[in-house]
Amino acid sequence: MSRTRLAGLAVAAALLLLVVHSLVRRDSLSEASSRPVTSTRDPTASYAICTGRTRDTRRCAFSHVCLAREPPRRDKVPGGKDAYRILYGVADDDAHNDLRQFEDFVPAFVALRTEATWRADGLKTAALEQVPWSDMPLAEAEGQVWREGTTIAYQLIADGDLNFGHGLADDVFGLWETLGEFGLDDRPEETRIAAVLNCTDFDKEDLRARCERQHADLMPLLTSHPVEALSALLPESEGDSSAVCFERLVIGTGSAGSISYASNNANRARTLRAFRDHVYRTYDLSPPSLAPAAGRPDRPPHILAVQKRGRRHFVNFTSTLDALRLDPAFAGAKWTVTDSFDALSFRAQLELLRTVDVALSPTGGLSMSFLLLPDHAALVVAGFVDSTPDAAARNRAKVRFRTGEMDAHFWAAQAHVRVEHYPLDGPEDYRLPEDVVEKNEDRRDDPWWLRNWADVVLREDKLRALLLSAVKWVQEAPL
Repeated sequence: MSRTRLAGLAVAAALLLLVVHSLVRRDSLSEASSRPVTSTRDPTASYAICTGRTRDTRRCAFSHVCLAREPPRRDKVPGGKDAYRILYGVADDDAHNDLRQFEDFVPAFVALRTEATWRADGLKTAALEQVPWSDMPLAEAEGQVWREGTTIAYQLIADGDLNFGHGLADDVFGLWETLGEFGLDDRPEETRIAAVLNCTDFDKEDLRARCERQHADLMPLLTSHPVEALSALLPESEGDSSAVCFERLVIGTGSAGSISYASNNANRARTLRAFRDHVYRTYDLSPPSLAPAAGRPDRPPHILAVQKRGRRHFVNFTSTLDALRLDPAFAGAKWTVTDSFDALSFRAQLELLRTVDVALSPTGGLSMSFLLLPDHAALVVAGFVDSTPDAAARNRAKVRFRTGEMDAHFWAAQAHVRVEHYPLDGPEDYRLPEDVVEKNEDRRDDPWWLRNWADVVLREDKLRALLLSAVKWVQEAPL
């Protein structure tokens, strides 16, 4: 046999071996990809990095921990039987124990809901419990595996009325900011959300429908997966609680949202603006700007006026706006007047808001959606009745008034929108609904009752001055 033929056979054999090796490797990779692979080595302990030093302010990113439903039996954890515990595996040889960095890790290590600093009713918390790695519940349940990627657990803030503004500015902004704190944001394929209350947990059909719409509109800002219920991940069981284990668990959103944290909102203007930009980019829209550097729009101003359904709405909304639209000072202005965004998809809302120069809104959660206004836009938001009844005589003549600015620290934390509050100067500027008065005559002058239920009576002269000032800002301010 010639040398040439021998060489050819050798090359052919080598090629055959490469093909076989490739096929074997492909099969093994295919088999491996079907298994829950979380790292190049098996973990032998849990790890954590946390910010904040109290239950209400702490946020943590855990690696290889399990979550169980019931609290440790030796401690009473706020939140009762629905509280959770994080099972933190300590290496059997104790060579690694991250918990030494914490001085107060049990009980109630983290809070699962924004506004935890002042709202304790129904608040869900999670304690932290050290467990020897060999006692972790990985082998207790057949098929127990690490849930791949990042799961962030939280409790809805708006579980009573599912207000869209709070859902955006507290739930979603809080989750986005918490993920970003650990460099885990902008990873929708790797991120899953587990909620204490999911849409299916609401008994009322209207709440379920509102929840489902909010999830459809807002959760794509964080994840490409459906929101899961913690109750589904942790079904109640007889005896020992069930547990679910995570490759990475982010938990603790107590101070992550935008309300009720005046001190925590310091230096947040940049973060809130970045979140606004993230919302637009997620929906393939460029972040809007009316700022001088971006080139002022050469057109009449666009004024968006929004009414509110339910409490704290504008009593004489239509008649006041009809008069202002005829005012020569607003000649040529484009007016958009609505009592709800319900008929618009979220993308359509964004496309509307990005064209607005000046917005008028009642107070409360509805107004928080206006963080999506363009750079250099202006907002006039109603105040609320902040009253101090005379201790000797509880009647309207003896009540001292000032304008309450609801969520004022939220607006004070933003630099891309100029905000002014519509003032309430006395009893002539508000009205309690008749049905509220009839059922609660003795609470007519109760400060908390007035704050929550008093509707605003618009005064044409006051609103005119505020709107003209806002238009002048948008058109002329050099900042």
